[in-house]
Amino acid sequence: MNSKDIVEMLYQQGFSPFVGVPCSLLAGIITELETRGNYISATDEGEAIAVVAGAALAGKLPVALMQNSGLGNAVNPITSLINVFGFKGLLFIGYRGYPHGTDEIQHQFMGSITEKLLNLLEIKSFRLSAENTKDTLGSAIDCVKTENKTVAILLPEGVIDKDDTVKTTNGNTLNATIVINEIFRYLTNTDTVISTTGTISRMVFDTNHRTKNFYMFGSMGCANAMGLGYSIINNDDSRIVVIDGDGAVLMKLGSMSTSSKFGKKLIHIVLDNGCYSTTGGQLSNSTFVDFEKVAKGCGYQNVFTVETVEELPKLEQAMNRTKTLVAVKINNDKPKSLPRIKLCDIDLESFAIES
Repeated sequence: MNSKDIVEMLYQQGFSPFVGVPCSLLAGIITELETRGNYISATDEGEAIAVVAGAALAGKLPVALMQNSGLGNAVNPITSLINVFGFKGLLFIGYRGYPHGTDEIQHQFMGSITEKLLNLLEIKSFRLSAENTKDTLGSAIDCVKTENKTVAILLPEGVIDKDDTVKTTNGNTLNATIVINEIFRYLTNTDTVISTTGTISRMVFDTNHRTKNFYMFGSMGCANAMGLGYSIINNDDSRIVVIDGDGAVLMKLGSMSTSSKFGKKLIHIVLDNGCYSTTGGQLSNSTFVDFEKVAKGCGYQNVFTVETVEELPKLEQAMNRTKTLVAVKINNDKPKSLPRIKLCDIDLESFAIES
């Protein structure tokens, strides 16, 4: 059963609207929904659950799509909104880290507890396999309709086709590799870099690996807050540089106000390509966001926008400021292959700060 067949089956059974946060395992389904013009891109999984609740309130049969790593973001609205009011719908969850030990390290723990967590949340779950996709999906749909509740469908890797749709470029001239290399030109050995999860960390590792780089494996959206936590402890003249992505920033946008208020020697660089490149290039909502205005509104003392090669020297200016945001418009080009980062590639002891 392929992605198109799954979407068609959900349509025939009256499910709509569809809202979610991308997962590579769900990429084909999301592409099909985008083609049909019936996909709402949420900034985080809790938001997606709230949209589902609103649609259910209106009498619809909504579907939320997410990766199981983001299930933690959805726990509060599931327990205090979906369960309290008995809203019914469908959760389509990419089952990363299953079977145990077959995925990247950031997915292994959540992969081992996903079904247990759903059970604790009193969300009945159905795990798809290549042999029983249609029947299992049908059972989940019947459960939603007959028991009037929200249920979850777990999609492990390899069950449905991968999305090989070629994503169009956004027209920006800068690419991430050029910008990352430029950033590291202005760093000293004592400066700390915290890079966001996914493609950005892997590109930083591939091009500019060093002891004082912390590569965030998971915890999407948390790089800026982690940089803040490190900056308030750091008491020397070194700088803390957070290299972030547009989708990650939007997921935890409120942390910009916190870091602008409490951050010290913190430089926040947002590489904005308008998509989730790690999960397949699905569009983010950054096209409608002016990060420069948002940063100023949140209280950042210094704000820069970089869109061309000629404007790259602004990065050097930013490195000499504090409480700074640099929004860099990049295209969605990336190397065809990037190395995986291992825990042993991060020297945690090098980050310890003497009191």
